[in-house]
Amino acid sequence: MNRASAAQHRGRNAAEICRLSLRESRDLSRSERRLCFGRRGAALLMTIVCLVVIASLAVSLARSLVAGHRQSRLRCDQMQAFWLAESAVQRGVVRLAATPAYAGEDWQVEVQVGGGPVRARAAIRVEAVKGDPQRRRLVVEARCPADGDTSVLETRELVVVPAPVEDGP
Repeated sequence: MNRASAAQHRGRNAAEICRLSLRESRDLSRSERRLCFGRRGAALLMTIVCLVVIASLAVSLARSLVAGHRQSRLRCDQMQAFWLAESAVQRGVVRLAATPAYAGEDWQVEVQVGGGPVRARAAIRVEAVKGDPQRRRLVVEARCPADGDTSVLETRELVVVPAPVEDGP
């Protein structure tokens, strides 16, 4: 391409100039090159900005999903610990009614959480109530899962009066 053909390009608009091949664009003036490459640079910049925005939205969505999953798991563990504590209180009351000397136990169960078995534990203690030897305080501490950093603790306390033991005839 010679200077004559470059002069022909000068009569074209910016869109036509930017469509020229790399070899043809060598003969353009500096202002024409800036016009063409400035637009290409702006398009590249806009593409990079759009990719950054899309990537940040994807990261934000992933974090939100992980946080939602953790919250759901915690709520499930809380429900399991609540019902384990309730069951342990009932277990303690029944055992205390059957055996007045019952002092408590460490009750371990396996519960289904999130589709898999998880060990849970309930510590049942029976204490004497000060000032009233007839009554007993039943204290329950239930944990689900039984071990780990994220275990949920539920406690219950109940004062009971054991039924008197009847002697035979």
